[in-house]
Amino acid sequence: MEARADGRPEPTAQSARRIARNRGVAQTALIRTRVGGSAAILVLIAGSHAVIHGYSTLMPLVYPHALTDLHFSLTALGIMVAVANLAGGFLQLGGGALTRVVRRHVVLGWGALLAGVAGIVTATASGFAQFFAGNVVRSIVTSPQHPVGNSLLSDVYPAERRGLAISGHVAGGNVGTVLLTPAAGILIGVWGWRYAVLLLTIPALIAGVAILSSIRESQSVRREQSAARDILSGIRAVQRSRTLVLIFLASLIAAGGRGLGVVTLVVPLYLKLRLHLDDTSVTGLYSLLLLGSVVGPLLGGVVGDRVGRRAVLVSVYLLSAVITMVLVATPAQPLLLAVVLALMGMVVYEESPLLQTFVADEAPAIDRDAIFSLYFAVSFGIGALWAVVVGAVLQGSGFSPVFLIMVASYLVAGVCIAAARPTGRVRR
Repeated sequence: MEARADGRPEPTAQSARRIARNRGVAQTALIRTRVGGSAAILVLIAGSHAVIHGYSTLMPLVYPHALTDLHFSLTALGIMVAVANLAGGFLQLGGGALTRVVRRHVVLGWGALLAGVAGIVTATASGFAQFFAGNVVRSIVTSPQHPVGNSLLSDVYPAERRGLAISGHVAGGNVGTVLLTPAAGILIGVWGWRYAVLLLTIPALIAGVAILSSIRESQSVRREQSAARDILSGIRAVQRSRTLVLIFLASLIAAGGRGLGVVTLVVPLYLKLRLHLDDTSVTGLYSLLLLGSVVGPLLGGVVGDRVGRRAVLVSVYLLSAVITMVLVATPAQPLLLAVVLALMGMVVYEESPLLQTFVADEAPAIDRDAIFSLYFAVSFGIGALWAVVVGAVLQGSGFSPVFLIMVASYLVAGVCIAAARPTGRVRR
C-alpha cells in the first residue's frame, strides 16, 4: 500500500468508496460550461427536457393523421405506443449504468441529437414500420434525461440550491408541454403532421449540439465495479436508508394522484363528461392547469431550499387533497373553475420535483446515478399501473371514487414523508 506525504497509508479503492459514501462526496463531478456557469448548465438541460415533452405532446395529435396516411390499425398504434412507453420507461434503469462509460452531458447531448434524427425518421415515414421505429427509438434515446439530468444537476448545484435546480429541470420539461398543447393543433392544421414533426427536430438538434459543445465534465475517480454491481449498490443504499425507502414509498403511492399522470388524465374528462363544458372551455381550463406545471415546481423548489423538503412536501400533499375536494364541489362555472384549476396546477405539480430533490439529498453521491435510475424506472412502472386502475374505476364507478383515490393517495404519501427522518446536512 502506498503512503501519503504525511505518512498515512493511501486508501484502497474500496475504502475510498466507503469514505465517499459516508461523507456524501461526489466522485463524478468536475463540471463546467464555457459561458454562464451553473445557470447555463441548467438552461441547457431544461431546454433539452422541454423538447422531449414537446414530442410527447405533439405525437398524440399526429397519430390520427398518420393512421390515415400510412394505413395502419388502431391495434398496431396501441402496440407501438406500449412498446415505446415500456422501452423508454424501464430503460431509465440503465441510465446509471451508462454513465459508467459515458459522461453524463454526452448522454444527454446525444440523446437530444438522436431524438432529432428519430423525428426525421418519423416525419419521412413511408409505412408503419418506419413510423414505429422512429417513435420507439426516440423514446429509447431520451430515456436517460430524467435520472442523468437530475444527477448531473445535483453535482453542479450545492445542496442548499438543489431544489431550484431540479425544479427548474422539471419545469423546463413542462414548458414544452404548455407551449405545444395549444400550438400543436395549429401546426398540424397549417403544415400537416409531417412538417410539424420536422419542425420540432430543429430545437432537438440545437439542444444536443449546445449541450455537447458547451458543457465539460471530468471524472475524478474511476469506478471499479460492473454496471450490474452499481445497480445493486444503489438498491442496497436505498434499503439501508429508512428515509429513502419512505421517499420511494411516497412516490409510488402519490402516483395515484400525480400531476403529469392521473391529474392530466382525469381533469379534462371530468370537465367534458361530468360538467359538460364546451371544447373551448375545456381547452382553456386544461391549459391553465398545465401552466401550474411550470410555476408550481419553481415555487416549490425555491421554498424547499429555504424551509426544507419534508415540510413543504407534507404541506403540498395536504393542499393537494384539499384542492381536489374543492374541485369536486365547484359548480360548472368557468370563472370559478379557472381559479380552482390554477391553484390546483400550482400545488399538485410541486410534488414530483420536491421528491426528486429529496432523493438527491439523501442518496450517497457515489450511488446517485443508480438510485435516480431506479427511482424513475420504478415510478414509471407503478405510475402506468395507477393509470390502468384509475381508468378501470372511472369506467366502472364514475368520477367520485376516482377523486377519493386521489385524495387518499395524497394523504397516505404525506404520512410517509412526515415519518421520514432526513440524515443529510441540508435544512429540511
